[in-house]
Amino acid sequence: MDTSDETEIRSGGSPTFTADDTQPRRGLLALLVYTSVALVASIVLPYLIITRRLFGMRRLWIVSQAVFGISMLGTFVTSSSLGTTVLFGI
Repeated sequence: MDTSDETEIRSGGSPTFTADDTQPRRGLLALLVYTSVALVASIVLPYLIITRRLFGMRRLWIVSQAVFGISMLGTFVTSSSLGTTVLFGI
């Protein structure tokens, strides 16, 4: 009664993905967005704090907490993979 998929998983083989399966691609896109945002933030934020003096550390922390709170509330209203990717990037 074992199917080939169950036997493959039990034997330690990796599962195969069909061309229709877009879930791994969406996950990779979310990670790409996250790393891109992290790279840009690590370059821009020190420049804003030191050179321009637009934000102090205290104000930056308050803004980051507000953005985090809004993005957490956004998880209740999003249901698409694109919206999830955007929230993950934020």
